Amino acid sequence: MTAERHPGTPVNLSLARDVVKAQVLMRAWLGRCEWCGKDLPADAHHRLAAAHLGQYLPWVLAAVSRRCHDYIHAHPVEARDRGFIVESCDDPATKPVLLWNGMKARLDEHYGYEILEWNVPLPVLG
Repeated sequence: MTAERHPGTPVNLSLARDVVKAQVLMRAWLGRCEWCGKDLPADAHHRLAAAHLGQYLPWVLAAVSRRCHDYIHAHPVEARDRGFIVESCDDPATKPVLLWNGMKARLDEHYGYEILEWNVPLPVLG
């Protein structure tokens, strides 16, 4: 499937999707699944359902393991609460995700995170 970016310049959409998915998987914090933090990310999960124009954009996709991808779809209320499922009436660019490490962040267009909150427990010094 091809489309035109500029008149006369064909773009292979399948290749473009694969590049975005690969970049999203490399974005994962410390190379870990953005949901659990235990496994390696293997899937680029659409936070906005593909049926609702779930485009291949860095802020629409989350880097998750296959196991967590299945879990997210099996537990949509929890996934919605953590920002891993975005309603069609919401903008995924502004809807943050709650990552495995307690970081609440927006996924940005540069395959990074805009950190909004980070609730990290401090060590008890004794």
